[in-house]
Amino acid sequence: MGFLSALLRRETRNPNPGAAATPHGRTIIAAYDAAIAARRSIVSDAALLPYPKPAIQAALLEALFEAQGAERERLKVSYVSLADWQDGVGAGPYSFETTMKMAKRVAGAGPSHSEITAKAASEGQALLDQLKALGL
Repeated sequence: MGFLSALLRRETRNPNPGAAATPHGRTIIAAYDAAIAARRSIVSDAALLPYPKPAIQAALLEALFEAQGAERERLKVSYVSLADWQDGVGAGPYSFETTMKMAKRVAGAGPSHSEITAKAASEGQALLDQLKALGL
């Protein structure tokens, strides 16, 4: 989180104005977009991400500083959606219905349904707060 902490202390504009997202950053974002499209559950296992969360966050933030309009909104949604990728969820698919049967099945396979959804909600709010702090 050192990288994000440093970013949050910066001004709310890109420190390198006029610079587009790096080719590597675009590659990371494209791979993350593909992972989102391929996922089979609302909440998915973080091990299925193509890159570590901090690398995806950095690439998305870099692109967000330059994006405008609908593309910026799409990137914001992608950024906050990183919260939907949690450790220990398993391969799934899980629909995360609130029925007792589903809750028992998920609880038997790993962290309980309520623990996973609470962690995802908390992380999603933190990611949204980071975007707001950066003025994005």
